[in-house]
Amino acid sequence: MLGLSKAAPQSARFILPPDIEQGLSGLAPALRTDVRQSIALAFQDEETWQNSALTGDGFPFEVCFHTGKDTFYWTADLARGQSAQAQLVQIAQTATRLGDPVSHPLMNELARLGIPHRAGSWLGGRHDAGKQMRCKLYTDWDDSAYCRSLFPALSLPKRLPNGARARVKGVGLGPGPDRAEIYFRFNHATPRHMHHILDFAGLSHVSACAQAEAQAKAAGALSAALKSSGMIASLAQDTADGPVTVSFYFFPRTFWGNDRVCRRSFLSLLKSAGRNTSPYAAASSPLARLTRPKLYHGLIAFTVSPDGMVWGLGLRPMRANFTHDYPETFGDL
Repeated sequence: MLGLSKAAPQSARFILPPDIEQGLSGLAPALRTDVRQSIALAFQDEETWQNSALTGDGFPFEVCFHTGKDTFYWTADLARGQSAQAQLVQIAQTATRLGDPVSHPLMNELARLGIPHRAGSWLGGRHDAGKQMRCKLYTDWDDSAYCRSLFPALSLPKRLPNGARARVKGVGLGPGPDRAEIYFRFNHATPRHMHHILDFAGLSHVSACAQAEAQAKAAGALSAALKSSGMIASLAQDTADGPVTVSFYFFPRTFWGNDRVCRRSFLSLLKSAGRNTSPYAAASSPLARLTRPKLYHGLIAFTVSPDGMVWGLGLRPMRANFTHDYPETFGDL
């Protein structure tokens, strides 16, 4: 089904950590088998499950769920500790081995890009039942001048109309040969930033609704959450002349709170959207009562496109017996 290479049967003997198994536990059996096989083949002979900048505690794997689709997403830090270019090479080779090479034309330029020496690069997997998996490459990249020349429709100006500055944080390539996504970091942000970004992307007509939706879903004042932690925003296109999609990324601690509140809030969003809650509910179940300051939920994604608005949430999955290891960290329901 996945179109994996001949090495796939050997990867079946590779035992995934219980944390990853927990993250897959709510998937339908057939899909779970396909996802396990892909992840095992991606990591191959991995022995050290730490030292990653992808998650707060260094675990090199994260899953993500969305209210707009039942696609299962994962992100892996496969080549941490290597040079920037070596990471890109290994991720590209892994995507090819998984059956979906990263074929964006910019792949031919990666060796010449001004990627920071200490940059991180990651592989993203996308799974839908009955379909071959798709791959996406992410990498840190701060050459904003070159970025603007390559992707003018996706490159915010150096200054927004209100004078706010945004710096290029990274680029995503794929799935497919045409999709590109540019990520920007705002150290200081307000809801007005959201309007200017949407206006740049040709989505000013939904700006008021988008800001109202974000405010309605925040646990407190949206302005306070943005002032406290800033914001990441991305602009993406599936084709060079296609519509631009904007995603705003909020930090869970300031937007919702602890892991228990994050879980409750996102389950409510999934139910409201009519989505199957089982994959996320099972993956996050060890965190159902977790109130300790450290969060295992990742960035909250709020995506605005001409087709509507959807939410996403990253999760560093924890093994099922996690609650037994930290009995002192749980509050009352």
